[in-house]
Amino acid sequence: MPIDIDEFEDAAEADLQDRDSSLHEAVIEFLAYNPNMAYSRREIQSSLEVDAINLLYQLSVLEREGIVRHKGRYWAIAEDYDHDGPALP
Repeated sequence: MPIDIDEFEDAAEADLQDRDSSLHEAVIEFLAYNPNMAYSRREIQSSLEVDAINLLYQLSVLEREGIVRHKGRYWAIAEDYDHDGPALP
C-alpha cells in the first residue's frame, strides 16, 4: 500500500518495516491455521484483503526463510514449521 511522501520522509526505517511485519505474521497465521492445505495467491489475497504486490513480496520472503513452500500456483506452510495452534476464528 502506498504511503504519503511526507510520511516516507519523516518515518524511521524500522517504522516502515513494521508495516510489512503484520502482513508477514498474517500470512504465516493463515497458512499455519490449516497446514494440510495449499492455497493459491488469489485465495490468500482474498482472505487477507491485501494487494497482490505486497503479498507476493511477503510470500517470497517467507519462502526464502523456509517458512512456506511454493509449487506451481500454490503456497503452503513448511512441513517443519512449528505453529502453536490455531489463532484464527
